[in-house]
Amino acid sequence: MSNLTPVPMRKTRPFERPYEVYRAANGWEWRILKSHQKDRAAEFARAYVAATSPFITGYEYGDTYWSEILKYGTLVETNYAE
Repeated sequence: MSNLTPVPMRKTRPFERPYEVYRAANGWEWRILKSHQKDRAAEFARAYVAATSPFITGYEYGDTYWSEILKYGTLVETNYAE
């Protein structure tokens, strides 16, 4: 029997069905499509996101640190159902 706990949000989701959505008052939005680590507070914990800001049109995909999302964003939507 394994002592390892599975990482929530470990399977990549499509843009339309993110696990969570965070927004900042200044126009930033992060759509969480996958989390690489279980512990979001861990140093260098990352998430795969679709992000937008006032500086771009549309969304860009890539990894970002959870610390940045949690520092500047507010959780506005969740969807954990498969």
